[in-house]
Amino acid sequence: MELSIAEKFLLIAHHPRKGRFLTSEPQMNFGLVGAFLLEMSINSQLHIENNRVFMDKSATPENPTSREIYFLVKGSGKNRTIRLWLKRLSRKANRYRWEVLENLKEKRLMRIERRKFLGIIPYRKSYLTDSRTRDQLLKELKKQILSRHRDTATSNEDMAVLGLIEACKLHRTLTTDRTELKKLRKALKELIKESPIAGTVQQTIRQVQAAVIGAVVASPAAAGASS
Repeated sequence: MELSIAEKFLLIAHHPRKGRFLTSEPQMNFGLVGAFLLEMSINSQLHIENNRVFMDKSATPENPTSREIYFLVKGSGKNRTIRLWLKRLSRKANRYRWEVLENLKEKRLMRIERRKFLGIIPYRKSYLTDSRTRDQLLKELKKQILSRHRDTATSNEDMAVLGLIEACKLHRTLTTDRTELKKLRKALKELIKESPIAGTVQQTIRQVQAAVIGAVVASPAAAGASS
């Protein structure tokens, strides 16, 4: 089954049994936006250089969310920083998330339940319906990280997913063994450095992490100012 980078990211970040995610809200939002930017870069619809996003002359993305981002970046008229786009697009991340979840539902990998809080306020919960796809994806990614001889080259798409695992600290989805986890983290950093798209992935990782830290620091500051 063919899955986009954003779909893979949400599958990995989703709890295998419960209707929630394994990441914080900032990690989820910035990670998802990063997934779309990385996929568009791989598809030559934009490229990332010196921490800035540049448009490329190529076909308009077919995916509606990617197309929206494409025209937002194109319409800005300037080569703005990744951090600015992460911050600006993260405001739409909740909608983007549900668009991706709806796609996963169509692929029969996700179930979406619509409920009402106190019988009045509507909300949605998502649940995996096929954990085997998620398990197999994680198994393959783990194998690519720990493979000593790298007999099979890691695709750019999988490298982008691995970069998001690094950026959003999702290493424990790959293993919970402390010794193996330490080995895996080190191997993942090395694999990213060796990648043909290392520059793009590393820049995105750094900016996603910086954006997450900024959001976490800003939250208590804003709460203190309002009290």
